[in-house]
Amino acid sequence: MDVVVVDTTAPIFDSTPDISYIVGTVGNSLEWSATELYPDQYEVWVDGVLDSSGIWNGSNIVVNIDELTADVHNCTIVLIDQSGNSASDTVIVTVISDSTSLIIIVIIAAAGGVVLIIIIMKKKQGSS
Repeated sequence: MDVVVVDTTAPIFDSTPDISYIVGTVGNSLEWSATELYPDQYEVWVDGVLDSSGIWNGSNIVVNIDELTADVHNCTIVLIDQSGNSASDTVIVTVISDSTSLIIIVIIAAAGGVVLIIIIMKKKQGSS
């Protein structure tokens, strides 16, 4: 009598957090980690379009995202094991435009200038 074991367990993800970065910076990537006894293949989808796919041997999957445009992007990975069980994980990637970062820097600098003026005025009032 032969015993047949059927794999009905999908890959299990370690959660990957959502991220943000400024457009044009380098070294930005997503790294997915999952547990599976019989890994087979993966697919990475960016905004509903297949970005990459290949053989998955159970190791972490790293995808470079430096080339994304300034916007909010939906990055989804689908892992499939040898029995056809699948699991997916989605990460939201916010790419901030240079102009947005410049506005933030100007606001911070302006706030710092206001604080400095208040400190100078209070010192002058205290010395009078």
